[in-house]
Amino acid sequence: MSDYRNTETYVFHTRLSVVSRSQLNFLNEADRLYAEQRKNTRRFQTFVAGRALLAKALRKLVGSEAYQLSYSQSGKPRLVVPKDWCFNITHSDDYIFLAIQKNAEIGIDSEIIKPRNFTRVAKKVFTDEVYQSIITSKQPLNQFYKFWTQHEAQVKQLGLSVFSTVPANYSPCLSSYQFENCIFSICSQRPIGELLFFYNDKQQENFYPL
Repeated sequence: MSDYRNTETYVFHTRLSVVSRSQLNFLNEADRLYAEQRKNTRRFQTFVAGRALLAKALRKLVGSEAYQLSYSQSGKPRLVVPKDWCFNITHSDDYIFLAIQKNAEIGIDSEIIKPRNFTRVAKKVFTDEVYQSIITSKQPLNQFYKFWTQHEAQVKQLGLSVFSTVPANYSPCLSSYQFENCIFSICSQRPIGELLFFYNDKQQENFYPL
């Protein structure tokens, strides 16, 4: 049994490029059947990588890879077995991340840092205050991805669509980090204290808060 504490937040990471059919063995029966029906290679890789990452995370945290899921009305998966654990998955390019913690809903989103014209999207999604902080930043592109991933992490934590309006009285706990050339943000119902980050099942220190 793991000695990890229930108050911590965990992020597990792997690369889609290393996904193989052998990882189907980590999936429960329902998910294996679903994965086998995916004809698109990218969708197959993304689904299998996410579910295998979930099983491996549970093995480290609770001592068993076994899991069972239910789905909210909006389609967000939730763990039934083991109970009380909450997770969310994001992928961007070759990166895939899973955030998981106990007794508090969580959302995670990630973006590769690459050039894009973000002005129109930023004006549409963010408040004037946030928009001004982006365009006046010394690194406006990075600042945009920070706030964009925070926004998406919020709507994913709530189980909403990407351009949904977050309720005015919603006051989540948000944290953003950079790992290599990728920015990821976490949204939680509780303060995010110590974040433990694992890459291919080994704890890493080469990420930093933004």
